[in-house]
Amino acid sequence: MRATEGSYDAIILDIMLPGRSGFSVCAELRDAGVWTPILMFAALD
Repeated sequence: MRATEGSYDAIILDIMLPGRSGFSVCAELRDAGVWTPILMFAALD
């Protein structure tokens, strides 16, 4: 996952990713010790 490969000021994360949930990606990042701020969004009807 690219978010774990470098240092970022912020991460923009879509909640509705193809094949998985943005919430699970966020949890995976936190479990890996990535504490970069995450802005989560969704484009729902």
